[in-house]
Amino acid sequence: MVRHGKNATASAVYSYSERRKDNATSGYGTLHARLGADSIKPFDCCCLSLQPCRQPLISPDGYIFDKESVLNYILHRKDMYKVEMEAYDHHCKIINEKDESKRKELEEDAKKKFAYNERHLVSGAEPQSSQPVERLIETTSTDADGLSTSKKAFKSVSNIAGDKKNKFNNFWGPALLESIQKGTMTKPDKTVRNPYTNKPLKYKELMPVVFTPIDETLSHAQIVGSKDRYMCPVTRDILTNSTKCCYLKTSQRVVNAACADMLKKDGVDPINGKPLKPEDIVMMHRGGTGFARTNALKANAYRPSMATA
Repeated sequence: MVRHGKNATASAVYSYSERRKDNATSGYGTLHARLGADSIKPFDCCCLSLQPCRQPLISPDGYIFDKESVLNYILHRKDMYKVEMEAYDHHCKIINEKDESKRKELEEDAKKKFAYNERHLVSGAEPQSSQPVERLIETTSTDADGLSTSKKAFKSVSNIAGDKKNKFNNFWGPALLESIQKGTMTKPDKTVRNPYTNKPLKYKELMPVVFTPIDETLSHAQIVGSKDRYMCPVTRDILTNSTKCCYLKTSQRVVNAACADMLKKDGVDPINGKPLKPEDIVMMHRGGTGFARTNALKANAYRPSMATA
């Protein structure tokens, strides 16, 4: 076998390619992948449907949504909240029933203990006896320091001793196992959130967007089918995924970021002549370019770690 043979696996070193191959086939360890430009939506597409918008709306954070898609998303989240609340109420009902049954068991134990102590009273042979009446009390032995030496007082807290010896399979995380067995459940969140930023998403805060097509004579289907669709209405530059775009609240137009910087200095919207303030300019999120500096192109798939022992 030659040194650089295709099946030369007799090396004493665990190579990087062998480690990647084993990680991919074993089902353990985190997988990393670099996304290309085709994996990220264009700048003018909806963040929910990932399709070109017919009635585009923009959030204060600069995310584009289609009106139909965002309304369906809000209604769907409200319906899911009702379902989740029903499941949460059912879960709370079960927990309360368990707590009530446990409370009743403790009361029954207290009654039995009280009845047992009442039955074990030591009295004299005759009712007129002058001997004192005493109650039998369980006594425990103590050591030189005055501490109890009974087994109950020195009950082990270890999860590998006593009754817990065969209960836990994991030495380091018994508390996690107990929480899973109890079935803890958090209360559902009523707020509809942006799937990209996890911030509250309100329909009344969304603003309509007007894109300037390169050829205004084309229909919507023809514009969607073309590669270059829109342009800046001021500089007439073509807007692409690699172009920084800004949204003007005063005219609802999308312009180039370089043009927005000049308009910020002038303080006037050239589309309708209205006063333009810095807070009236919203930076839009860029589309897929394939460059890591522009987009977050690293994707991770988390899988369970392989046990070492």
